[in-house]
Amino acid sequence: MKIRTSFGLINSSIVALLVAIAAFTSLLFINQQNLIEAQENRYQSYLAADELRQSSDDLTRLARAYVVTGDDRYEKMYNDVVAIRSGVKARPEEYHKIYWDLVVNYGDAPRPAGRAKALDQIMKELGFSEAEFEKLHESERNSDNLIKTEVIAMNAVKGLFADGAGNYTVKGDPDPQTAARILHDTGYHAEKAKIMKPINDFFGMLDRRTSDTVELYVKRGDMYLTAIISMAVLVALLALWSLVLFVIRVGRPLKMINGLLQKSEGDLTIRFDITTKNEMGEMAGFFNDF
Repeated sequence: MKIRTSFGLINSSIVALLVAIAAFTSLLFINQQNLIEAQENRYQSYLAADELRQSSDDLTRLARAYVVTGDDRYEKMYNDVVAIRSGVKARPEEYHKIYWDLVVNYGDAPRPAGRAKALDQIMKELGFSEAEFEKLHESERNSDNLIKTEVIAMNAVKGLFADGAGNYTVKGDPDPQTAARILHDTGYHAEKAKIMKPINDFFGMLDRRTSDTVELYVKRGDMYLTAIISMAVLVALLALWSLVLFVIRVGRPLKMINGLLQKSEGDLTIRFDITTKNEMGEMAGFFNDF
């Protein structure tokens, strides 16, 4: 085989491998971005679900504080929690961090307010599945039912009772004892469990779905990286083989020719003993003929 043909094949192979490495590197970069987005989505999804759980706990704590103390700042905080969750009131920045436990007096703001957005809308934007949404909606419906119980108790503290039309316009004597009992009896705890059970089921579903997505991108990234390393090794081997081939087919014959020419001292009977069919062999043959 001609030397230039051998080197041409090697160079073509190296170029093809370098192009493939560039393509797989691009795929690896895209996959890494997808992996980061999947991990961020998983984290934000947990925060959204945990907010539903945390807001339910906040409502319970604030409702109980109100019926025990009658202090209207707890009622105002209670109403704000409901308003933020439903998107009526602006959501504080980094609301997933500790917030209401840091509020001592109504109006205190551990962090500035952001923009209003309902928790349900946040969940939709995160791409929850229908099954996951159903679990959260079940929890949300149960939470709304518990809110009704808490509203009954808080109005009882003020001496206001249901009028049958959904309002609390019937006036009577304040009844804080009944209000406290409503928020601490077995029925209340049973309703609380109804809120937490779907959330717990949701966490399991979310973990399976998001971990599968993350694992898919991790495996794909490993595959791309393995391919890149393998092709890089091939490029190195081909480059090494090209060097060896150059030394064997070009370097040694040239050294032999140079040595014979130096020893000939004008002796035109000297002959090159190179019998290969490549360019070096042709050159030696032409010289011998000359």
